[in-house]
Amino acid sequence: MASQAVTAKMPILQNPEPHQRGATLVEALAAMAILAFGASLVIGGVRAVSPKLAVERAASDLEIALKAARHQARMSGAEARIDPVEGGYASSDGAVHFSGKVGASWRSDAGGAIVFRPSGFAAGAEIELVVGPHRRFVRVEPVTGRVHVAAD
Repeated sequence: MASQAVTAKMPILQNPEPHQRGATLVEALAAMAILAFGASLVIGGVRAVSPKLAVERAASDLEIALKAARHQARMSGAEARIDPVEGGYASSDGAVHFSGKVGASWRSDAGGAIVFRPSGFAAGAEIELVVGPHRRFVRVEPVTGRVHVAAD
């Protein structure tokens, strides 16, 4: 029997589908440009919302401070007050400044400070908080001393 030489061929690595290749540099740059444009739109949208959020947060913080002062007056049997200061307000806990560029306009029947009596009574007051077109009103009802926030 004649010996037959068995020769094994080494397979050559080939792409089974020659039309599939990686992305070109131009395609990769185009995709990155689209992503960057999308990110800039998102960041721009967040900045446009920031003034509104600043006013809402300032109104919420002031509402909490006024309600705490009313509660303190009722529980301690002594007056509690909130005084307007430049860029914020002061209470027995110290001064608080509004974040951002929140402007405040204080109107009080007592002429400045908002004073809560042990009965819960307070002179009426209205604090307008503004940043650009965004505004909130924090109101203290006369006689009852109830505190609430309004957007009008």
